[in-house]
Amino acid sequence: MKLGAVDYLRKPFSPEQIREIVEKVLSRPRLKEDELRTYDQMLEFAKMWINRQDVEKAGDYLRKAIGVDSSRAEAFNLLGIALELEGKRLDAQKHYRAAIALDPTYEPARRNLDRTTKPDYSLKGVDDGAEKNQEEKK
Repeated sequence: MKLGAVDYLRKPFSPEQIREIVEKVLSRPRLKEDELRTYDQMLEFAKMWINRQDVEKAGDYLRKAIGVDSSRAEAFNLLGIALELEGKRLDAQKHYRAAIALDPTYEPARRNLDRTTKPDYSLKGVDDGAEKNQEEKK
């Protein structure tokens, strides 16, 4: 995560899951800033900026995604991750809590909140929710 990873697969994974995530990652550079309209487009654009290690710009687009649809937990979780990468753990926790309040079953935010409240805190084990997105498509 410190190097900008926002997409990953946990074992076991299928060839279809690999194809989907690679297609999504490769399509991000084609997104045009002035053409972003939907929550999903803004979320993907923000992930591109996280990959480029510009968490400030990613945070801007995650906030815009939340402005488009404040009922979805994923942008709050990713914004928490971006804030953690900036060293703002308490602000990150607020966003993880917001994601959980929106969707009590959203495990990535719950895991991130739990991880950030432990005495031996570290960024190891950050959960961006990519695995849940793959499960939802099945």
